[in-house]
Amino acid sequence: MSFLKLNGGAGVVLVALVLLATGSQAARAETTTLVCTTGEPSPTTVDLNEARGTVTLNFPAVQLPATTPPATLPARSESYAAEYDQKTITVETHDEMHKTYTINRLTGIIAVDGSYPTGGTFHGDWTCQVGKAKF
Repeated sequence: MSFLKLNGGAGVVLVALVLLATGSQAARAETTTLVCTTGEPSPTTVDLNEARGTVTLNFPAVQLPATTPPATLPARSESYAAEYDQKTITVETHDEMHKTYTINRLTGIIAVDGSYPTGGTFHGDWTCQVGKAKF
């Protein structure tokens, strides 16, 4: 314990800084789940992992009534690299429909912008809240 007496308590400060840094690393490594209203009957969840720089979009199954016979698009998850900053989290996809998801960290709104492979663009806003256990 003699290291704690170093420079009139500098050792204590050093230990406190190490503990603080370790605690904040553990907090950052946790995944935050958003529950989002997208216009579909079931919510979409979004898993944010800032430590890994990823976002996972978890889409529910969707009924496609306009098809004959009616069909169901199965539930699916899509993981992407993301850019995190103080105000936003941004995800860009490069699949058949190029999409950009911009998550406002203050309001919880996700702006979804994209383009169709046949031309044209689209925009939508999802309203999200941090998911919390109910029991």
